[in-house]
Amino acid sequence: MQGKALPCRFDRPGALLYDSPMETLLLILAALAVTTLGTLVGLGGGFIFVPLMIFLLPERTPADLTYLSLVMVMFNAWSATHRYSRMGRVDFRTGWIFGVATVIPAILGVFLVARMKMDSYAPVFGGVLIAAAGLLVFRQLAPAGVTPGAGEGLGAQRTVRRLTDADGVVYEYAFNLPLGTALSSGVGFISSFFGVGGGIVHVPLMTQALRFPVHVATATSMFVLAISATVGVMTHLLHGERGVGLATAAAVGVGGLIGGQIGALLSRRMKGRTILFLLAAAMCVVGVRLVARAVLS
Repeated sequence: MQGKALPCRFDRPGALLYDSPMETLLLILAALAVTTLGTLVGLGGGFIFVPLMIFLLPERTPADLTYLSLVMVMFNAWSATHRYSRMGRVDFRTGWIFGVATVIPAILGVFLVARMKMDSYAPVFGGVLIAAAGLLVFRQLAPAGVTPGAGEGLGAQRTVRRLTDADGVVYEYAFNLPLGTALSSGVGFISSFFGVGGGIVHVPLMTQALRFPVHVATATSMFVLAISATVGVMTHLLHGERGVGLATAAAVGVGGLIGGQIGALLSRRMKGRTILFLLAAAMCVVGVRLVARAVLS
């Protein structure tokens, strides 16, 4: 068609694609909103972003949505890691081990989601959303892991760590390193396949199963997530069948980065506990709706 500019789209993997300005703006605003809310309640935002996009952009493939969400999560996770590292709460020795364990599962997650259709992906995500809502509530109601400075049960475990943060608080803890590595592998797959921040799963596992202090678990989990999300994004870029433009993905990432900073500022003025329970209820309702829609269709 002559005299009329059309969106440039290619079906081959790795092609540079262009999206409509309105859709791009919608994605950026969504990334800004969900990461602001996610950071406010200690959640990365992917568990909000993906189901929101399933409803708003049903024509998009699961691979498109998970790719965009992973870009957003990656920007947010590296930003948070920088912030936590300045606070001295990231256990980098353990984080690198757990992070490397997520590499292969993250790559597998990208290749698997590329073969999923929305009618089968949506109900699976709905089920995970319901489980994630339960984990959010459990994370608030369950007792935290060991307290700062506690050395309880050190001799019975494989690995001992001692960390002093920027405020001089000493965290001494012990954990089963092989178990933590195996759990991190699973989290890497979940993060890549669903395009979500694995922290909603990883932090409860680190505090309850591995007995990490909650502040160290939160900070270290964010570093592990940064590695996993970066691997997922790079796999999409190199081999994924992306149906979204590079400029749009970058803009969504920047929106997520800004949202993370806004959420961090708001968290100093607002209590996130009530918001978190409301968010968990909303996630459960959306999850039930995704499952029910697939069953009834």
